[in-house]
Amino acid sequence: MEEGILHLRQGKEFFADLEIIVFLFLPKGEVPSGKTFIVSQDPSQNRSNPHIHLHWKETGKSLPLYQMFTNNYTMRLTFGQDHGNMLPGTVELVLPDETKSHIAGTFMAEIKGFRFKKDGEPDLASDSFTTFDYVAKQHLEKTRPGQPIKIISHRGGVLAYRGPSGKPQFGYTDIEYQPSEGRPATIRLQFIKDGAVWRVYRTLNMNQLHQAHPLKVPGPGDGVSEQFEYLAAKKLEEIQGTSPDKGIYDTIFTSQYNPLIKMGQCGVQYSLGERRKPFKKVYLMRMNDAGWVLDRELAQDEKVNYKKGIIEKK
Repeated sequence: MEEGILHLRQGKEFFADLEIIVFLFLPKGEVPSGKTFIVSQDPSQNRSNPHIHLHWKETGKSLPLYQMFTNNYTMRLTFGQDHGNMLPGTVELVLPDETKSHIAGTFMAEIKGFRFKKDGEPDLASDSFTTFDYVAKQHLEKTRPGQPIKIISHRGGVLAYRGPSGKPQFGYTDIEYQPSEGRPATIRLQFIKDGAVWRVYRTLNMNQLHQAHPLKVPGPGDGVSEQFEYLAAKKLEEIQGTSPDKGIYDTIFTSQYNPLIKMGQCGVQYSLGERRKPFKKVYLMRMNDAGWVLDRELAQDEKVNYKKGIIEKK
């Protein structure tokens, strides 16, 4: 059960052998403890049905097939009281598909995502972008006393990234918000989970990249891709400093390397300000005694030959 959506799955692979997903459309953060949802065949009794998605694997298909139902099915779904992060329930569901798919029995669902606890307090320990939204709202209203804030959306980001050994979890995203007085704006926030709850760790300006401001600067003992992204992000920030009014958005990093020839590359795609046309750069990385360093930007007609260990024309 995550943010108003119940998943009933059969199978242990990434894609379930069979799966029924029930969209309950609950208020944000609500756990349906003690609630019952009844859907009958009589359309006059069903004003706002939960939506049902049925997924199944079929031999020879790489992706599961699915059907969606908003009516013409029957269901009785009852939830007990939640205990910790578990929610018991019973279900009887009959669908109007060709094979009359049905499910009946009891279940114990793990509660995930942002929620309000029984005492009405938010569960700020839950790993969810909705938790980031809530924490961001609190942060913005604290820094803007007397101005209620509406969170519009979040853009990109990483959730529950675990930092270096012994360090707390780390995450980040861009938050679009609307103050009660003023126009919509975007803020770039980093979050940290220490003391078992999420809080705002740092605010970046829109010309700064999260990859250039980690909890700890990556070194030789860290992943190569992490080092490449840090170096490329720092370089991109340096370049973008000449146009501080635009901001860097929608960054995508790709890394490739060969430690035998001590060479690699990091490509970065990004957009500037409201302009949606993406820019692309590729940085050449070399390894020396101190570790990986950014050597220079590759020209559009250059590429790394990883067999010969040279830069050549495309």
